[in-house]
This record gives sequence, structure tokens and C-alpha cells, in this order.
Amino acid sequence: MAAIMLGIDIETNNLEISIWNEDRNTADIYENIIEESGQENVETADGFCYMDSLDILKKEIDKKLQTIRRRFGGASISRLGITSERLTYKGQEDLVKLFSELGYTEEKLYFATHADAFSWYEISEGNTDRKRVSIDIDFDGKGMLAYVLHPMSENKKFPFYVETTDYSDSMDGGIDLIKDEKQKTAVFSQMIEKAINGVNMARLYVTGKYSATQSATDILSGFSASGRRIFSGKTLYAQGACYYAVKEKLSRPVIFDRQIFHNVFISAYRDSKEESIMLLKYGTPLKVAKAKMQVILDGCDELSFKVDDLRSGGVTAFSVKPDLLPPRENRTVRLEITVSFLDYETLVIKVRDIGFGNIYPATYKVYEQIISLM
Repeated sequence: MAAIMLGIDIETNNLEISIWNEDRNTADIYENIIEESGQENVETADGFCYMDSLDILKKEIDKKLQTIRRRFGGASISRLGITSERLTYKGQEDLVKLFSELGYTEEKLYFATHADAFSWYEISEGNTDRKRVSIDIDFDGKGMLAYVLHPMSENKKFPFYVETTDYSDSMDGGIDLIKDEKQKTAVFSQMIEKAINGVNMARLYVTGKYSATQSATDILSGFSASGRRIFSGKTLYAQGACYYAVKEKLSRPVIFDRQIFHNVFISAYRDSKEESIMLLKYGTPLKVAKAKMQVILDGCDELSFKVDDLRSGGVTAFSVKPDLLPPRENRTVRLEITVSFLDYETLVIKVRDIGFGNIYPATYKVYEQIISLM
């Protein structure tokens, strides 16, 4: 009996699930599968917030997964693609514990942000356009996020990437907090116009609770012009998470939002040989893209770096000359180098004097240089 592969989108007070269909090579919607089988659909409880109670969330997930397994004759679940609103590392740790208590080990779990899930959905469904972008506007519980899937026709290895823009500060805490319907409608329309202004767009998805209302539907119809296609994306993330869980089956690669696009190297001698030592690797999550290294200067007063851009194939080479210390004897300057990204296109190099034993005690002076990779 073939194992089941799923995608789960954990919303604030709802669950969306998608199931991999091996025959059709696509991600099916959970509700359609259950209704076709004639089995009772397990409805998610409403009126509460999952993030306030992991126990309630665990019970809801367990009920739905048990229903799915019964539908497929007791088949096991081999992979779970999991996505959630503004997924954090702490949230991921909580979910790993939750699923382990349900009997699903960590190697079966594949976590994706909503941006990741959107990417996998569009690319796997063949909805990409080499000249125009796809946009997903997500009205979540905290505000509004816009995900723009950009094509990179020049780069065959990484043909697409996602740009995320957070518009929450413009919404005073979220559209759900606006009580007046006219004001809510106006804000909804303004935010969409802001997100798509000046963009050559092929497809627009709108997700979140308010996007399913009649007012939102009426507004969206006004944006459908010049070949644009407008969609309500209720199951978008669950299906994208499902595609992510079966990623080995997908032939088109993608580099995801919140990950760096570069390899960063430093030139140094190691074992009497000069070589380029990798400090940061492309695909590393932006939040944790930081590397440290200690060096001793040998006959030089500068540090040489090289950055490869995996999107364009371009190379940026530069040197950093830390103006920290008065002249010292050769091989007595010991430095700690920290390399990190301020954003996707800005590299930060920090150099700190950590001294050379009792000969030259550490001053802990810091030199910082910001490098634009644009």
C-alpha cells in the first residue's frame, strides 16, 4: 500500500490540507477527497486561536489525519509539508514536538513559509510566466504580506525567486480590526493597488479570511484586466506545502524567499596553501546567515573577499582594510571576522581585535564595512 504525502496550512483558527495524487502528479484538496469518499468530514473547531493552545491544535490535526488514513485504507503518512502564518523558528520547534507526539518523526516533516508554499504551488502547477510576475496578497491575522514571484530568464539553475513586502504597518494591526465595512473595503482596495502598482502581473491571488467576502470579490473583479487572472487562494498554501513535501519529484528548482542568493568566500592561507574558504553558502536562511572566523595577518594589512551571485552568475571581489591598530610585528595581529547579511543585497563585514596572548592583549576594537552587492 502506497504511503500518503500531505501538505498542511495551519491558519490562526483553521486547517487546510492537501493530499498528493500520484496518478495525476498533483496536489488534491482534502475536502474534495473526503466528500468523494462519502466519509464524514472532520470540521475544524472555530472561534479560537491555535497559537493559544497547542493541545487543541494537536487534537484537530490528529482527527483530520486519522480521517485521511481511513479514507486510504489505513495507509501510513510518509511526508508532511507544513506551512503557517509567519512561521518562526520557535513555532517550528513547537510543531516538531507536536507532530512527534502524534507519531511523526522529524525526518518526515518539511517546513515552509507561506512564500515558499506559494512558490512551489505556482511552479508545480505550471503557472509561471517568463515576462510577468505572479503575486499573492495575504491578509493574515497581523496585517498584509505581498509575495511576488519573479522570473529570472537568464538563469537556468534558479529561474525564479520570491520577494516579500510587509504592508502591516499601513493597516494599523490588520484588516480584521476595522469594524466599519466601508472603511475595510477602502483599505482592502488601497492595499491591493499599492502592492501591484507598476508591476507587470499575470496572476493575482488573494488569501486570508477577508478575501472570501463578497466585498472583496467585487473589488477584485476591478483588477481583472489586460490578461490578468484573479484567484481566491484558500487552499494555495496547503497545496504548495504538499508540493514541497514531494520536492524530489519536481524537475524545476527554485530558490526561496528569506534565503541568501550568494556564496561568500575569504582568501586565506591554510596548510601553507592559499585558498578561498567559504564563509556563507547560498540557500542559507537570511536570519541565520552569519559566519565567524579567526585569522592572523601574515605580511598584509587587508582581507580579501569574493561573493558569487547564484542568480546572475556575477562575481564581486573586494578588500577590507581594518583601521584598528598601530603597526605590530608580523603574525601578531589576530582578528575575529564576522560576515552577515543586512538584507538580500547588503553584506556586513565586522573585524574585531582579539589580541595575541600576553604579547598584545585584546583591545576588542571593532571595524565595520558595509558592502552593496547590487
